[in-house]
Amino acid sequence: MTEEERLDFERTSAALGSTQTQPEVKAIAKAGAKAKQEIAFGPRGVQIQSLEDLFRFSHAVVLSGLAQGQKPEDVLVKIQTGMEIGLPPMRALTQVVVVNGRPSLMGDGALALVRRSGLLGGYEEGIEGEGDAALGHAWAKRSDTGESARRTFSIAEAKRAGLWGKKGPWTEYWQRMLVYRARGFLLRDLFSDVLMGLHLTEEMDSGPVAIAPGPQLSGEPAGPDPLLAEVE
Repeated sequence: MTEEERLDFERTSAALGSTQTQPEVKAIAKAGAKAKQEIAFGPRGVQIQSLEDLFRFSHAVVLSGLAQGQKPEDVLVKIQTGMEIGLPPMRALTQVVVVNGRPSLMGDGALALVRRSGLLGGYEEGIEGEGDAALGHAWAKRSDTGESARRTFSIAEAKRAGLWGKKGPWTEYWQRMLVYRARGFLLRDLFSDVLMGLHLTEEMDSGPVAIAPGPQLSGEPAGPDPLLAEVE
């Protein structure tokens, strides 16, 4: 093993932690060091033009420590899923979450994609009702067909689904979770052509998901999504 190969192995091993065997770490390090040609770079950063580019970029992400415990193949799947629906690589890393072997999309990323599509003619979401009668609601209208829809998700439904009182976001940010559920139903029903069948991560409920509490929700129309500026 050359000195360069040894350094690649050590960097890869440190990034992956103890989740991989020595042969797997060696294979990943070798694959990452194999290609030496430059990857195109433009005003928006790395321009992935081939599967080799994508794997090399995924390898770099693992070495950076941004994907601790994940292999380059895991990162590649997330980036590829994001690219298929219009997310750039780094945004896909934060918005695509694999739950039980199935890619999902964070709720804020889903709304940003719909806004970016140019098909959104109007949107509102919020909380209505008080106490056990509270529910999250979301309404949207398509600009191309004029079709509109409204979806809700209530505390009663959360209880029936075994979500109410669940440790994590459902106890810390339950209002936001009600809205995310309503948003997920709405966007998948009305903008299936944008989301391409992806469920929202907040719908999957198979473990803790980091969700910012956000501003106090109301029935007023939602303002511009902060992710929009990053994905446009």
